[in-house]
Amino acid sequence: MDNKLFVQSGRIFTSAGIATGIDLALYLIEEQHGAAFACLVAKDMVVYVRRDGTEAQNSIYLQNRQHINHHIHQVQDHIIKHLHHKLKIEQLAELVFISPPNLTRLFKSATGTTIGQYIQSLRQEKAKHLLKTKHKIAWVAKECGFSSPAQLRKSVKEA
Repeated sequence: MDNKLFVQSGRIFTSAGIATGIDLALYLIEEQHGAAFACLVAKDMVVYVRRDGTEAQNSIYLQNRQHINHHIHQVQDHIIKHLHHKLKIEQLAELVFISPPNLTRLFKSATGTTIGQYIQSLRQEKAKHLLKTKHKIAWVAKECGFSSPAQLRKSVKEA
């Protein structure tokens, strides 16, 4: 299957397993009802935004989570759910009752990346997905936490 989440051959779809089956189901929902509705369903299912079937199985939403630090998992979950907001390290640290410098150190130690880089990667991934839809670029920028469409364009080019 060349490391793809799911494939389509005419009217037949197949996926590699349970998790990729969820991606496939969300893909079919998006095809019938649009990306915004598929995102709502994904949130209700408590799964990440649907991954495109052509993406590698190791999604950005799953990367940097191979650690056992519960506090960092809480911060990562909060970031994913609130990408459309301006995220400050001080507020993230308050969520898990850790000082900002300690959170910064623990996050880098647990994930191998900085909080800023993690947020940027998630925003870029979400933007790439939403740009495939028919939404206006200003809406996509706002939904992904970019300050302007120009900032979104620059960020996606860098990715």
